[in-house]
Amino acid sequence: MPSAFTQDFYHTVFSTKHRANLITADLETRLYPFVGGILRDLRCTLLAINGMPDHIHLLVRYRADLSHSDLLQHIKGRSSKWINETLSE
Repeated sequence: MPSAFTQDFYHTVFSTKHRANLITADLETRLYPFVGGILRDLRCTLLAINGMPDHIHLLVRYRADLSHSDLLQHIKGRSSKWINETLSE
């Protein structure tokens, strides 16, 4: 019986709107674990995360049945909503 083993890795970069320097050190310490939680919810593995005040880099191992667009939509949508709610407090 044949079987297949697949590992998909994705490196992506998200920037803030207009590349504004919005990711402070305080926000970064809360944002990175939040993004990790999003990926765990999607049954993905965050291998590395880092960034600058205007962007973040992610290296993710994700499921073969999850498309790039769905992966990015969840990460960007959920983190953006969380940041907007957090910064408005």
